[in-house]
Amino acid sequence: MGTIVPSKRLANGAEIPLLGFGTWRIPPGLETERAVTDALEAGYRLIDTAQEYGNEESVGRAIGRGRIPRDEIFVTTKYLGASPSGLRRSFDESCRRLGGYVDLFLLHWPIAVAVVPLLWREMEKVAASGRCRAIGISNAKLRHLAAIRLHGIQPAVNQLKVSAFTYNRQLSGYCQRRGMAVQAYCPLAHGRKLYDPRLLRMSEEIGKTPAQILIRWALQQDFIVLPKSVHRDRIRQNLEVFDFQLTPAQLQEMDGWKSALWSPFPPGSLSSFSSKVLTGRDGIVTPAYGETPGPRR
Repeated sequence: MGTIVPSKRLANGAEIPLLGFGTWRIPPGLETERAVTDALEAGYRLIDTAQEYGNEESVGRAIGRGRIPRDEIFVTTKYLGASPSGLRRSFDESCRRLGGYVDLFLLHWPIAVAVVPLLWREMEKVAASGRCRAIGISNAKLRHLAAIRLHGIQPAVNQLKVSAFTYNRQLSGYCQRRGMAVQAYCPLAHGRKLYDPRLLRMSEEIGKTPAQILIRWALQQDFIVLPKSVHRDRIRQNLEVFDFQLTPAQLQEMDGWKSALWSPFPPGSLSSFSSKVLTGRDGIVTPAYGETPGPRR
């Protein structure tokens, strides 16, 4: 039997596991299916994907062929585009790829504040359809959240790039004070900080891996955490974080590790990014689904 992951209640009443499995940049096909299968067998019950990742169908196959009932799995996906007119059709396509419904549907990259209320209106229709337990947003800044607050119900979740080394404390605090859950993706900082001498020293003192310490830190900030790996042993290790706690002194030390805010793009990725676009009926361009996933998370 795998690890049992505790859950928390979102503002709308839906229960979501505190620790999930991310699938960003896992290629579609057998690699995604194998990784998701390994994660479910280890005990993960929250699986995070997105239209932009191009692997929704592979995630859906792994879930459908597995031994865990679908209603025991919490599946998150995200809307790729910026076109309000295309959102509902896009959601329907995601539901088809993921087994009929999703548990959490997010706006992936809100850019133009003026469009956010229009998009959110469509998101509320998705929520009312009964094929989605909660709606939220990903990578939203304060200005996007303010626009939603003026025109609609509050997002249940804001999914943000968070690590003990770099994150926007003001933004995450704003969300939490208003009852909006923060999901932390890239909690391991793309692996670039796993050999930081301070983290290695703490790892030796506690007897846990650097990755486990970073995940535990995020959990103790009351974040929902989404680590990712394609290696079976690391997938399991990343889940073994509920048998210890960081002390107040250790948390205070880690507060001092925070550096300047990072970009949501890996180094050098912007120069190679290109994407086809489609134009919706409202004249707003939308990246085409099915292209190779770009650098955005």
